[in-house]
Amino acid sequence: RTSLSNVLYNFGLSSDKFLILLDTGENELPRILNSIIPAAEFPFPEPKEVTALLKTHLVEYGLADQETPLDDRLARSIGGLTPEEIRMAVKLAAKKNKCAPIVSRLLSDRSSERAKGDGPSPAFSDRKQFHIAVNKAQSQSELAKQLINYKIHRLKGFGLEFLKPDVGEFGGLDKLKQALEWVKQDFSDQARAYGIPLPKGWLLIGPPGTGKTFAAKVCAQTLGFPLISMGVDLVIGSSPTHLKRLLRRVEAASPCVLFLDELDKFFDSQTNNTKQILGILLTWLQEKITPTFVIGTLNRLDALPPELTRAGRFDKLFYVGFPKEIERFEIFKLHASRFDPRYREGNGPLTEKQWRRLLSATRKCTGAEIRAIVESAVQRVFHQGQRTPFKIELENLLEQREAMTPLYSQDTERVLAMENRAEGVCKPSSSPDKSIFAREITTLWGERLNVGS
Repeated sequence: RTSLSNVLYNFGLSSDKFLILLDTGENELPRILNSIIPAAEFPFPEPKEVTALLKTHLVEYGLADQETPLDDRLARSIGGLTPEEIRMAVKLAAKKNKCAPIVSRLLSDRSSERAKGDGPSPAFSDRKQFHIAVNKAQSQSELAKQLINYKIHRLKGFGLEFLKPDVGEFGGLDKLKQALEWVKQDFSDQARAYGIPLPKGWLLIGPPGTGKTFAAKVCAQTLGFPLISMGVDLVIGSSPTHLKRLLRRVEAASPCVLFLDELDKFFDSQTNNTKQILGILLTWLQEKITPTFVIGTLNRLDALPPELTRAGRFDKLFYVGFPKEIERFEIFKLHASRFDPRYREGNGPLTEKQWRRLLSATRKCTGAEIRAIVESAVQRVFHQGQRTPFKIELENLLEQREAMTPLYSQDTERVLAMENRAEGVCKPSSSPDKSIFAREITTLWGERLNVGS
């Protein structure tokens, strides 16, 4: 710091000398230097600029010509990159493409060539050469995948990880699913035309293993957005400047879902750096105007500070708790049907009485624990010599349940306290269970209460 101050002083004695410091934005100047070194920051390119840069470099590296229309997916695939990173992404894609510069034109005109009898292009000497070039050519969809792979690799170096939101079918979370459909409408062009504000995000609260990360993947898949995870541990260990840079990258990559897992770690540390970082994050949540949907998770409700739930930061707080009877029924069927086809129809091989016994034995088990029960049961019958199609019986499932110690049993007091407090703070992610498997709750006098599990 002292050496740099001396250099600045010496340069200041001359009117024709200038000192330019270049930095990637990951570091922060000491406060004593901030007042004497003006900073000029280059923003990430806007969508129109991204399209123009992409077109320029595609032409430069022979992947397109001036007449080739660009697919919107190409521009979206490199959002969140700097101009130099965009150039490098296209350059690397060009190295993988060994075809002639007019390949892109061939791809866009392929249908018209077929209409004319699939004749060879004038640029090729015969039909065989023409078809070889077309077969080797990469479509714009394949090019988009290459650009996305480069962006994934590049952003991972900064601590931003892309998660695959391929969740398939799943049981439960019906209220969360319904709310997601409304969020999807709020992100539509029609909502913009009517001045509907962009959704901010949700805070998901619940014990570990109840499906909060899974719910984030559901959000990304339903909205059709990429899912970007920002590690809280990495953010806490970095500088406030680094966090600002990450958030700018995320916004430049929008529309997307930003996943902030285990936000309660922010409140375990009371250092000045952590407080600064948290302040920057909260301010960004309040002021962001990009289509970035933020999903934050908390494993402890007692760590929830009032400033995190202030209006304008998260639209909704959902409690993701233990699955109810009908949800456990659906989760059991979903995982068991992967190995035993009998579970794909109706009640599967179990009677209603057997199902009630199994669901009673797995009360307060998480979805992850139910999956582990099914997979352990399959391993057990496999070790006993059974081969596909497996037959998973009630006894196999109950045996594995007995061998497991669920999270609820390990930390009952804290989980119960969280459930009780959540009733007045959060919205439930699932409706009350009104199925035939719903647990009967009675008063001291034996009268049944119509309350969901």
